[in-house]
Amino acid sequence: MTFTPYHTKIEFLPAKRDTILGGGDEKLEMGEVVAVGRDVVGIEPGDTIFFVKWGVFETPEVDGTTHFVVEASPEFILGYAKREQV
Repeated sequence: MTFTPYHTKIEFLPAKRDTILGGGDEKLEMGEVVAVGRDVVGIEPGDTIFFVKWGVFETPEVDGTTHFVVEASPEFILGYAKREQV
């Protein structure tokens, strides 16, 4: 079975870091994009995304792997960095 993110979703692998923003409980996270839904524009596999933690969904395991998904929306994605071109 293969996991494919739905139309406006981004699948990613989270980085191992937590940074508290301001004085609140909101956390900024980053991760490497694995796959994007067909309606996602500008972000592609290999890019790094910066997102708010509360916008992330974790899927059940598929072939022993947990997939992390976030909506491709400014409400959840704060920015991204393109993969370095070789």
